[in-house]
Amino acid sequence: MGLKSRRSSNPLRTLWMARKLVAAAIVLGILLWFILMNHQEVTLYFPFGLGNARSSLGVVVLLSALAGGLITALLSAFFWARKWYRPGGRSHDDAHQEDLDEQPASEHNQSAKVIAGGSRKRGRILL
Repeated sequence: MGLKSRRSSNPLRTLWMARKLVAAAIVLGILLWFILMNHQEVTLYFPFGLGNARSSLGVVVLLSALAGGLITALLSAFFWARKWYRPGGRSHDDAHQEDLDEQPASEHNQSAKVIAGGSRKRGRILL
């Protein structure tokens, strides 16, 4: 008799372990179906006389969604960087540390306790 594994090979467990791969396969399948079903020929006219292009409707819609997603990601990264980094190279954490340095020692210790999750009400005090 051979050694048995602790857990049997359950198909649902296997699908749960590979759920990201399954989700990606479903999304790609839907995209392929969308492209194949929307094969009507369309002509794109770019603004300012940059030219035109002919393609199928499904490809045009998917490429425009991809362009919108890329622009959104770039703008989000820009605003995130602007929020966390100040002019002159000072980050948000450096400014917070300077605020803590300016506090008296008793207030600094109290804020450290609150940040660490301790409070007198719950009986956990960090010193």
